[in-house]
Amino acid sequence: MSPVITSTSVPSQGNVIYFGTNCSLMMNSINSTRVKAPDISVTGGPSPAVRIKVVGQSSSRNAHCWMKSGLPIATRSDSKNWNLHHSVKIATGNVLTLHKPGYQVAVSGEMGRLGIDVAGLTEARIIGNGRTIVEDSTILFSGGSTHEQGVALMLRNSASKSIKSWSPISPRLLLARLAHRHGHLSILVVYAPTEDSLDTVKDQFYDQLQSVVNSIPHHDQLVLIRDFNAVSGTDQTGFEQVVGNHGSGTPNDNSLRLLTFCAAHGLSILGSWFQHRNIHRFTWTSNDKRTTKELSK
Repeated sequence: MSPVITSTSVPSQGNVIYFGTNCSLMMNSINSTRVKAPDISVTGGPSPAVRIKVVGQSSSRNAHCWMKSGLPIATRSDSKNWNLHHSVKIATGNVLTLHKPGYQVAVSGEMGRLGIDVAGLTEARIIGNGRTIVEDSTILFSGGSTHEQGVALMLRNSASKSIKSWSPISPRLLLARLAHRHGHLSILVVYAPTEDSLDTVKDQFYDQLQSVVNSIPHHDQLVLIRDFNAVSGTDQTGFEQVVGNHGSGTPNDNSLRLLTFCAAHGLSILGSWFQHRNIHRFTWTSNDKRTTKELSK
């Protein structure tokens, strides 16, 4: 499946655009006169939690951050100053697998060909957690004990050199923190349960997602990418700030959970605010050849 690409110039202050398969989210910018805050202790985090101190070194000082995670957080001491004033390409895609021979090389090659800086990938199906380098791409992956689910983050060029810390939270969530010239960028890769999953599974996922978002320093820029397995729908009632005039699909339980989460965090489903031709909107077709979805909005 071809990746879905969004290109943007990322501002240097405030929370920024959220991208995702089946959903792209954007938080309204918050104008602030605050001086840029240093790294501080942060409460909250995934459950069950083990308190871990994350230590990294920027170009000017040592940075310290308290986060909670059920798994160790890898760190780098040679993070570079990534310039986000330039255009940044962020792609999303459900790759079905990355554990078979040649698949990682192929994705890395496509990223290079299309000029993609960061790609959030679902159904990576790589066992365990780790960090590896394939050609000129760095791959961070978070999986389980079997070749199921799994998320990954692939970074190239300056993005890969700017990794300060990352945490493989679960086969559905991966968090990475990158240093740039004006602060830090937190990237969260998400793969939500499907509509036919048990309510208990969905509840556990959204509780964990909420906990992770709460653990991110509020002065970080935040990018949320991946697959929420939900549609926005066209009914804006109660979600006027979340869904625009160009939503699509028939809402279901997953949609309500997503829209409620967006409303609680001041997020907007980006693609629903812009009109596109169907050939560009619907980038996934089921085996019945009739059901189509927007893989990125």
